[in-house]
Amino acid sequence: MFDNGLSGPVPESLGGLAHLRELSLRDNQLTGELPASLGNLTALEQLWLRGNTGLSGALPLSLVNLTNLRTLDLRDTGLCAPRDSSFQEWLDGVDSQRGVFTCPAS
Repeated sequence: MFDNGLSGPVPESLGGLAHLRELSLRDNQLTGELPASLGNLTALEQLWLRGNTGLSGALPLSLVNLTNLRTLDLRDTGLCAPRDSSFQEWLDGVDSQRGVFTCPAS
């Protein structure tokens, strides 16, 4: 689903879609932080979030469970990768990363 006027936070309930392989929420008006439940999407291969300028904060550490993820697109969001070493190691294994930057030190 992209460019269809979705607004508000990303629903926790998306984490229940265990067999989902691609999640495209790009170019909407989503806001807030990503729910940790997205780490339950262990079959996910592509995650497209670009163009949601209201999304912000650190990506949930639970995303390290997405061992099949090959594409992560965060362009035009306020999302960032935590400085956690295991998260950074996982992120290095994602083939295609767009708009991914490390969170500033606090």
